[in-house]
Amino acid sequence: MPGATSAGLASAYSEMKESFNTPIKNYSKLFYGAISALMLISFISITQDLGLFFIKFVDVSDFAKLISNILYKLPIIIPVLWLTLFASKRRSEALRLQQEYAHKEALAKSYQNFKMQIEELEQSDPELMKKLLSSAIDAVSKNASDTLDKNHGDKTPAHEGVDGLINSIEKLKKAFL
Repeated sequence: MPGATSAGLASAYSEMKESFNTPIKNYSKLFYGAISALMLISFISITQDLGLFFIKFVDVSDFAKLISNILYKLPIIIPVLWLTLFASKRRSEALRLQQEYAHKEALAKSYQNFKMQIEELEQSDPELMKKLLSSAIDAVSKNASDTLDKNHGDKTPAHEGVDGLINSIEKLKKAFL
C-alpha cells in the first residue's frame, strides 16, 4: 500500500497534536482564574469600606498606610502572580508543541502527494526524490520538544530580573572597556 507509512505518521502526529488540547484549555483556565484573583485582590487592597450603596477607597495620600496595606497583602499577591506567569508559560509551551505536531502532520500527509507529483514529471532525476526523502526523514526525526529547550525555564520573575540586570551590567562593562 503506497502511502501507508506517511498515513500512519500523519495519524500519530494528529493524535499527539490533539493530546495538547486539554492542557492548553486547563492552563488557559488557570491563567484567567489567576488574573481574576489578582483583580479581586487589587480591588480588596484599594477598598477600605464597602456598603450596599457606597465604596470607600483607601486614602492614598497617607503613604505609610498605603505601603503597609501593600505589604500586608504581598504574601497573597506574589504566589498568585507566580501562578499567573507559570500558567502562561506552560500554555505557551503546550501550544508550541501542538503547532510542531500539526506541522509534522501536514508534512506526513503531503509526502505521498509530493512523491506522486515527482513521478508524474517523468524525468529520470533521482536527485529530487532523494531530496524529498531526506527532507521527510529530517522532519520526522526532529524531536518536537527541542523547540522548547532554548526557551524552557522555571525561573521566577525575580530570577529572570536579576539575570537581565547582570546581563545589562556585563554589556555596559564591555561597552566602556
